[in-house]
Amino acid sequence: SAGPVWIVPSANSATPTGSLVFAYRRGGIRTTEAGVPLSAAGTAFRVYVEALESIQPGLAIANTSSSAATVKLELIDLNGAPVAGTSLTLAANAQVAAFLNQIAGFQTLSLPFRGLLRITSSAPVAVTGLRSRNNERGDFLITTTPPVPESSSSSASELFFPHFADAGGYTTQFVLFSAGAGRPAGGTIRFLSQTGQP
Repeated sequence: SAGPVWIVPSANSATPTGSLVFAYRRGGIRTTEAGVPLSAAGTAFRVYVEALESIQPGLAIANTSSSAATVKLELIDLNGAPVAGTSLTLAANAQVAAFLNQIAGFQTLSLPFRGLLRITSSAPVAVTGLRSRNNERGDFLITTTPPVPESSSSSASELFFPHFADAGGYTTQFVLFSAGAGRPAGGTIRFLSQTGQP
């Protein structure tokens, strides 16, 4: 089974928060796990996408309304220039999950590609981004990439990545981008040790 999950709080009850974890097994061996946080529906999102020979981006979109939604997908390169676009219609309460190269209009995307996928909809949708890779042993690995609502504007003076790892076989890729068109982003990145030292 595959599809979206709706969380509807009981009357006079707080809306819960949380996440789900899905795992993939091949030949009885778990090869990957990924987490998807609960997310609110919206009408405009941006998701980082990276497409290489060994990396495929994907997404899942769920129409949370009781009427059909027209969803526009637009690929934007790292300079903010449009590269390709398409649209699809999602029936009421329907969901689509696909890798980018499976979506009409993106099958012939020139590789390598790094940029943003802008998702806009005529009705509220819930979105999550995906990133898959086949490793050196041929294992299929997947993780999620969180969507950023274009309407989000953090008033926090600082934001945090609570963990990164570099060395001992680990690498970390930081992905930073503006949440909306015409909204430049800039600042300083500070790295600290586990004891809090710069």
